[in-house]
Amino acid sequence: MLSMPPLIFPGYTLLKEAVNKHDYSFYPLIRNSSIVEPYTWDEVSRKEAEVLYYWETYLILPRPREHLSMSFRDAGISGYLPHLDLGREDLDKKVKVHNGYHFEDHSFYFLTHLILKDQEAVAMGHPFAFPPYSSKVTMSLDQVVPLFSRCFGLAKFDGEGKPSFKVPGHLN
Repeated sequence: MLSMPPLIFPGYTLLKEAVNKHDYSFYPLIRNSSIVEPYTWDEVSRKEAEVLYYWETYLILPRPREHLSMSFRDAGISGYLPHLDLGREDLDKKVKVHNGYHFEDHSFYFLTHLILKDQEAVAMGHPFAFPPYSSKVTMSLDQVVPLFSRCFGLAKFDGEGKPSFKVPGHLN
């Protein structure tokens, strides 16, 4: 029996651009179902997604300068967290959110994963990555590129929970 080739997500170029401008990228998480061990850092760093496919799960990680594990560590040390900053105008019937961090007119949904399904996409933060904000944003596929293009960013928070934003291309 022939297996069907994976279906390419049509907005992958613009989606990658929205994340790449912050020096982050997508890395496929699922490997061959016959292999039970997770990827090592070396394997993940060689797997930056060139194309995004439906029914794949992707890690959202810093793009490596030297080694991906070191970039991930440095991102954690810097305190900047990848997120979608969604306003009321972004929330409609096509976008459902869970467990964001709210500060003034910002609602942050922290991200570690993106799952592209056949009818929707789920962007989420792993519960151990940003406790207690294990965010989840479920959106229709036609909303993925516009939301990531407009709302994806990096922010860190002071002791009072006030955000400061990292501007793409700057070392702030």
